[in-house]
Amino acid sequence: MRLSLSWSWLLALTASSAHATLRVDGRLDEAEWRSASVLPPMVTVSPWTSAEPEYRTEVRYLARPDGLYLGFRNEQPPETRLNRAHIRDAFSESDFNEVAVDFDGRGVIAYDFFVSSSNSVRDGVWFNEREINGDWDGSWEHATHADDRAWYSEIRIPWEVAPMVRTEDGQRRIGLYVSRWVMGRYQRYAFPNIRPLQRFISVFAPVTVPDFDQPVFHATPYATVIHDNLRGEAEADAGVDLFWRPRSDQQLTATVNPDFGQVESDELVVNFSAVETLRSDKRPFFTENQGLFDLRGTEDLRLVHTRRIGAAPDRGLEGASELLGAAKYMGVGEQFDYGVFLAAEEDGQEARGRDYAVTRLRWHDNGHALGLLATRARRPSLEREARVEALDLGLSLAPELRLESMLMSSEAAERDRGGWLRLRYAPQRTWNNSLELTRYGRDFDVNDLGYQRRPDLSKLRFESMLDVNGFAPESPSSNRSLSAVLELAENTAGLRLPGLAALGWREDFRSSASLGLYWRRETSGTDDRLTRGHGELALAARDSVELIYRSTQSGSWRYAAGMRRFQEGLGGWARELSFGPSYTYSPELGLGLRLAWLNSADWLIWRAGERVDQYERELVTATANLVAQWQDRHELRASFQWLGLRAEAFQGWRVADRRLAPLDEAGQDFSFADLAFQIRYRYAMSPVTDLFLVYGRGGQWQDGEHQAYARLFETSLSEPEADSLLVKWRHRF
Repeated sequence: MRLSLSWSWLLALTASSAHATLRVDGRLDEAEWRSASVLPPMVTVSPWTSAEPEYRTEVRYLARPDGLYLGFRNEQPPETRLNRAHIRDAFSESDFNEVAVDFDGRGVIAYDFFVSSSNSVRDGVWFNEREINGDWDGSWEHATHADDRAWYSEIRIPWEVAPMVRTEDGQRRIGLYVSRWVMGRYQRYAFPNIRPLQRFISVFAPVTVPDFDQPVFHATPYATVIHDNLRGEAEADAGVDLFWRPRSDQQLTATVNPDFGQVESDELVVNFSAVETLRSDKRPFFTENQGLFDLRGTEDLRLVHTRRIGAAPDRGLEGASELLGAAKYMGVGEQFDYGVFLAAEEDGQEARGRDYAVTRLRWHDNGHALGLLATRARRPSLEREARVEALDLGLSLAPELRLESMLMSSEAAERDRGGWLRLRYAPQRTWNNSLELTRYGRDFDVNDLGYQRRPDLSKLRFESMLDVNGFAPESPSSNRSLSAVLELAENTAGLRLPGLAALGWREDFRSSASLGLYWRRETSGTDDRLTRGHGELALAARDSVELIYRSTQSGSWRYAAGMRRFQEGLGGWARELSFGPSYTYSPELGLGLRLAWLNSADWLIWRAGERVDQYERELVTATANLVAQWQDRHELRASFQWLGLRAEAFQGWRVADRRLAPLDEAGQDFSFADLAFQIRYRYAMSPVTDLFLVYGRGGQWQDGEHQAYARLFETSLSEPEADSLLVKWRHRF
């Protein structure tokens, strides 16, 4: 084992040094680029006219031992370019290039890479033909450059970014998709002529490149020092992530004392409902090469939700659980993929550590797929062991018709079953439809390791989306999107739950502005989750209408504004206003703001047992994000989030026989504030070395009185629950 690792490490270093002459700097001026292969021209896909683009794009590609290189030359006058920095994985309001690669050409999974003209990035993983997981953050190189005629982007995607099927003839047949957004025109160009509305991954352009199947070994140690400013204490930690690919179709990653020091802050959410907030995971080990285990379903179902690992312990007041380590092994073949995923937590002050195990097997052939997944979560402090087994199926019945389904079984406190089926039908490139059937048993539960919104559900959902193109050149409109949704639901006892009917309209203008109008109605039905098992409540139908406008993307200033009027509680009306301006001082410096105000005369929340209280509420939220990038090595991000909630009780109720009986006492007024402030500086010392300095401050504050917003803001700022400074260093050998 030691000899094998040393040999792998030596080969990886040798390959890197031997081919270091091709520098990723965005200039595309090396001799290798002049002899590189050139992809066919792009066509306009948004709006979907298939016409020759207004601006020419040339895309070249090279396959080398250290990765797949792509170079874009984007012709465009400087005065029409939009060049704005943004945080990683945010939707870019800048011109950008995209590359999606199916490394095996099988139409099973593809990896997506975006580079904006400001050299900001986002990435993700495509699966199930046209679904994307944006949590994935890969390790790849990128750079941009500009002159008077064009702007350029250069991308290097290391071969070890994903496991790949071994080849026999030294040639790798990949699937490739490239696109370009011109935000000032709100136009998208692409090759091949496809969009993720119908078939997507399976119709990427086939490209043959040399195969470089060589062993790779990486060790990535890290060290952190965190100073708690509230307690006046400092804590140091260190660990290492290991990556070993003995050959292209096998991959082992492991971590000892994992690097889970967060440098990303979660979005603040006020949630008093019975449905848990679904949060994404940005921890490197749990996002890289996780696609094989990322099995999802209807109703936001996830069978492996990695935020469970390292979450708050089952007992005690600790905010998070420390991890001993974790490991993933994956293998891919022409028709079979397989993998094992393990993680174990340390014992806490009051709770014993949990451990998790996932096994996965998947068969695929010519657009069809059949898979098995089994998970186990052992929670010794609760004397609980939860198991889930799933059988997933995907069939391409015709070019325009695809069937996907999953059958599942869970065993925790009780054993139960669940399943769903989805038909996707896209008779035209601009029109797609889906029909979903869902049934989750009363005791079906995957939440020990996965995520589900609720059990005890039978639902039928139909959704249709249509893009209208072909507007006359003199028309101000470039694209029109229409959508319709219909849902019918009941629980397994046959009790009818609120259904849904919704219509949407969005107009995209040639100026790059857009206007959207959305209406939805929740039909009458019974809420069986509000009281957390203490009774059901019959609700009348409730309506909602929303108007959203986004200004033109050109210029330094742009904004989005929204108005929403909706019914909640027992049918009372609420209103919400939002305004989000953003300003670009320079391509390297940008500021975004968002302010929102919500007022409701009928907010119904559960208090305890059969009791629910009715409130008048007012909610104010404010967010600000500053992004500064310079010299391609330095990045400064400052984010501020604050929300203040004031709730005035006016009636207490008891739920009985699906109706509300008034109580003599109203509930208690309360106020709530939440604050999150972070300044993060990142210095990319080299493509494989990062230094982070992160200052964070925030926390929640609640009072049993109706406080003024100034008081809420002052208290949340002056009485934080967390105030810390983090220094983190990571280097990959």
